Amino acid sequence: MKLPRPLLLLAVLLGLPPAALHADGGAVIGQGDTESFRITLFASPGTVRAGMSDLSVLVQDRKTLSPVLNAAVRLQIDATSDTDDKLQAWVPPCCSMEPSGTLASLQATHGAAQNRLLYAVTTAFPKSGPFKIRTLVQKDGTSESITSALEVRPPLPPAASFWAFLALPPLLIGGYALRQRIRR
Repeated sequence: MKLPRPLLLLAVLLGLPPAALHADGGAVIGQGDTESFRITLFASPGTVRAGMSDLSVLVQDRKTLSPVLNAAVRLQIDATSDTDDKLQAWVPPCCSMEPSGTLASLQATHGAAQNRLLYAVTTAFPKSGPFKIRTLVQKDGTSESITSALEVRPPLPPAASFWAFLALPPLLIGGYALRQRIRR
C-alpha cells in the first residue's frame, strides 16, 4: 500500500523530536538602547527553566533600526543569589553541568542561530533562581552593553520533559493492534 504524499509528510513531521522543530527568537527578556545600538535579548523556550536554554540577541543600529551583522556579541551570565536551596536541573548521568555562580562569558554567533539576523548561544542554567545577563556588543572599537534580569524557574521532572518520547511506544503498539483488528 502506497501512502499519499501529504500523509507521508505529516508522518515525518510528527516523527521529528520536538527540539528539532524550534526556531530562534522566543520571549523577549531584555531590551535596551545604548549610544549606538538597540539590543534585544530573547530566550527560548519562553519560560526559562533550570537546564538547557537558547539565548538570542538582535543588535540594531539605534538611528535606523537596521540589523547590525558584523559585531562581536558576548553574554555574561551571573547568578544573583548563591543559595543552595534552589532546585538543581536534572541531567542524565552521562552529562555534567557547571557549578553555580558565573556561568561564563559566552560568545553569541550567527552560526548558532537559524535566523541570520540574530546572534545565538545555547547555555545550561544549573539551578533555578534569579540571574543577571549582561549583553556586551563590540563593533569598530566601541563596546556597549545592557543588563537584563532573568528568573529561571525550577526544572520539570524528567517524565514531564520526555513525555513525547515515552508516549511513542504505546502509541505505535496501539496503532499496530488497531491495524490488525481492522484487517480481520
